[in-house]
Amino acid sequence: MCSKIVWTDWSMLSCRRPVVSVREEYSVMYVRELGHGPTVLLLHGTPSPASDWLPVAERLAARYRVLVPDLPGYGRSPAPASADYKVVDQEIAAMLESRGASHLHAIAGFSSGAYRAFELVLRRRVSADVVIGLGDRKSTQLNS
Repeated sequence: MCSKIVWTDWSMLSCRRPVVSVREEYSVMYVRELGHGPTVLLLHGTPSPASDWLPVAERLAARYRVLVPDLPGYGRSPAPASADYKVVDQEIAAMLESRGASHLHAIAGFSSGAYRAFELVLRRRVSADVVIGLGDRKSTQLNS
């Protein structure tokens, strides 16, 4: 177990078990796993990186198993053959299945990651107790 880490780069997670999940019919998706307990999935937006979740992931890891993937085409995950939402959602669901995460305590997404989180749950590709969507306050204000 690591002592407290000052997060400057995902490479600092070497003692926390960064992994690559692969399914034959899907592309490769790089996933970072932190902590133990009920599973929480954090989805980054477009074009933001997964590292946006670093401060949140560190705090959650004290009580939860936190999965933070580089979505296809971002970070260490190669670009998918198709960027279609359904294809990427299948890849996320397959990654969770391969990690033994058939049910999530929570799924949280920022910006387009929020849309993806709701889509995954509403389409029943993922089962979750809590779904959290975060966005920029400016983008949600109505113009007068």
